[in-house]
Amino acid sequence: MANPKVEKMKALGLKHGEKAVVGLAVALFLLFVFQAITKKTIEMKPEELAEKAKSADSNLNKQQKPEDILAKIEAAGVKSVTEFEKTVDKAQSKALNPAEYVVKSKWVTPEPGAGLIRDQPELIAIEDLAVFPNRGGYLVYELNEKGERIPDLTKGDAPVRKARLGKLRRRGGMMGGGSSGSSGGMGDMMVSGGLGAPTSAKGKAKAEEKRKDDEATLKKSLVGTADDKPAEKGAADPAAVAVQANFKETTKGYRSVVVTGTLDNKKLRENYLAALKESSLAYPNYKRVDAQRQILLPTGKWTEFAYVDIDAKYRVLDNLPEVDDELVPKSPGPLLEALVDQLPFAKAGFWSGVHIASLVPKDKREIPKPAAGTSNASEMMMGMGGSSGSSAMSGSRMPGGGGMPMSSSGGSEMSMSGSGAMSSMMGSGGGKPGGPVDETDFEKSESDDVMIRSIDFTVQADMTYRYRVRIVVVNPNYLRNDVSPGTDTDAAELKGPWSETSPEVTVPPDVAAYAIKTAPPTRRNDQVTFQVVRWNPEDGHTVVRTDEAGPGELIGNLATTDIPSSDGKGVKKQPVDFNTHRFVLDTTGGTHPIPSALKAGPSLEVPAFSLVLRPDGTVAVHGQARDAVDEVRLEIVKSYQQAIKDSGKKREPGMGGSMMPGMMGSGSMGGR
Repeated sequence: MANPKVEKMKALGLKHGEKAVVGLAVALFLLFVFQAITKKTIEMKPEELAEKAKSADSNLNKQQKPEDILAKIEAAGVKSVTEFEKTVDKAQSKALNPAEYVVKSKWVTPEPGAGLIRDQPELIAIEDLAVFPNRGGYLVYELNEKGERIPDLTKGDAPVRKARLGKLRRRGGMMGGGSSGSSGGMGDMMVSGGLGAPTSAKGKAKAEEKRKDDEATLKKSLVGTADDKPAEKGAADPAAVAVQANFKETTKGYRSVVVTGTLDNKKLRENYLAALKESSLAYPNYKRVDAQRQILLPTGKWTEFAYVDIDAKYRVLDNLPEVDDELVPKSPGPLLEALVDQLPFAKAGFWSGVHIASLVPKDKREIPKPAAGTSNASEMMMGMGGSSGSSAMSGSRMPGGGGMPMSSSGGSEMSMSGSGAMSSMMGSGGGKPGGPVDETDFEKSESDDVMIRSIDFTVQADMTYRYRVRIVVVNPNYLRNDVSPGTDTDAAELKGPWSETSPEVTVPPDVAAYAIKTAPPTRRNDQVTFQVVRWNPEDGHTVVRTDEAGPGELIGNLATTDIPSSDGKGVKKQPVDFNTHRFVLDTTGGTHPIPSALKAGPSLEVPAFSLVLRPDGTVAVHGQARDAVDEVRLEIVKSYQQAIKDSGKKREPGMGGSMMPGMMGSGSMGGR
C-alpha cells in the first residue's frame, strides 16, 4: 500500500506547483527592474573622454632617459645583471661550429645493386696454432734506469743497422711498406695510418693529428730516448743520426714461448674483394696480432684468458741492435712484418719452432747429402747429438716448425717494398676522381697462406700455458660515407675472431732432469741415467750433462763442463752447479729375465721409470718412454752440441743459426 503522506504531497505538487514557479519568476523580475531604476548614471562628457585618451597617448610616447629608468629600477629594489656584456662576449667566443654537427652520410638510402657501395670485410681466424718454449741469450741495447739507451762513447759512428719500430706497429702505424731493415731517412720511413682519405672535416683533423703523433713517436723510437727537444739549427736529420749512433750492447738471457700459425690470406682477399668491390683493394692492411694466454694452476684449473703483456714484449723487440734472418720469404711472399715478431739475434742458444715448414722454400729445408767420410745421414745426425728418431725432419713433420706438414711450395726468398714494387704492380689504388682515395702503400702478400708469429717474453720457468691469437687490420671504411647501412666507419681498426686454443706448452725449469735410460749396474743396480739441462739466465747459455742417481740420491752435482762461446774463442771449461734439488724416491726398469714358459727369449728390456721428489714436496714421474723422445729435450741437446761445434767461429746473423749444413737463417725446422 502507498504511504498516505506521500500521496498528499504528490497531489499538492500537481495542484499548486506551477503557480509557485510563476510567482518566483515574477519576484526576480521586479527585483532586477528596481535595481536598474535606482542605479546612478555615469557622468562623463565626450570632451572629458577625449582629453583622457590624449593624456594616455602622451604617456606611451614619452621618451625617458636610461639614467631615469635605472634610477627607478634601483629605487624599486630590483638589482641589475652584473657584467652582462662580458657574459655575452664569452658566450660568443665559444660559439658552436655547425660543421661538427653535419651528418656523416646523406639522408639517402643507397640503391641496391649499384656496385660501388662498400661493405665491411669479413675477417677470419688464424689456424694451425703451434707453441714451443725457447731460452737463449739475445743481443740487446743496454738501458739505464730511465729505460734509455746508453751511448757508447768509446766507438765512432756505426754503420747503418736494422732499426726496430715495434712501438709504432703497436700503436697502429707502419713504415711505408719497406722491411724493418730499411735504412732510409725520414722520407722513406714516414708512418702511414693505412686509411682512406677522410671525407669530413672532423676526419681530416683526426688524420693530421695522428700523422704528427706517429712522426714524433717514430723519431723517439729511433733515438731511443724520451728527450723530445728540437734539433739545433744545421744539425743532421735526427732519424739518420739515431740509426747510425753507437749504443752499448749486452747479451741478456730471456725465456719465451713462440706461437706460430697460418692465416688463409686467399680467403681474406676474396672477402675484401666482395666488400670493397675493386680488385686493387683486395689486400688487407694488417696491423698486428693480438695474443692472449691462460696459465695452468696447481689445482689443475686454467685461469681466464688475459692479454700477453705487449709492453714487456716491446721492451725487448724495440731494443735490438741486430735481428736474425728469416727463412720464410717476405712480401709479396707469406711473411708480413705486421704479423710476425722479429727474432732477436741469439748470441747463446738457437731459436726453435719459429717457422712454418710448409712456407719455407724447398731449398732451405732439404736435408743435405752426407759429407765425405760419413756413412749415412743417420750417423751424421747422431754425431750432432740427435737420436735415430729425432732427425731434423722426421716423416712429414719438422720438429719446431709449427706442426705444419711439409709441402713442395717454396721458391727463393724475395724482398719487395710495399711502397715500391708492390705499389707499382698494383697501380695507384682505388678511389674515383674527386672522391675518397684508398691507402694502398702497405705490405701485401700474394701467397694463399701467410705466417703469424707472436713471442711471449713474460713466461716463468716450470709453468704451463696455452694461447689464442687474432688479427687486427686497418678499417678500410674508416670515416667514409660511401658505405652500406650497418658498416662500421667509426673504428680505426677491425679485430678478427679469436683462434682455437693452442696445445699446452710447459716452460722447462732452469735446471731440469730427464730420465733417458737405466744406468749400468756399476755401483748399484737400481740407478737411472738422467740427462740434466741447466740454463743460465744471466748470459742465456744452456749446458747439458748426464748423471746417475738411485733411490735416496740427489740428481745432479757440481761438475766441470764445456761452455760454448759465440765470440769465436772456442769452448771454455767451467764448473757448473747441476744440482736439481730433486731426490729419487724409487726406480724400476732395466733387463729382466723372461719366464721360460713364454719361450720368447732370454730377457726383456724394461724402460727406466722413476719417482722424483720436487723441492715443493710434490712427486713427479720421469720415464724413459716419454723423456727420451721429449721434443723440447731433443731440441736443447742438439742446440748445445751445435753451439759447442760452432764455438770456434764468431756468430753473426745469417750464419750459425742452423744446425744443418747449408741451412741459412735463424730458425729451421730442425729445431734451430
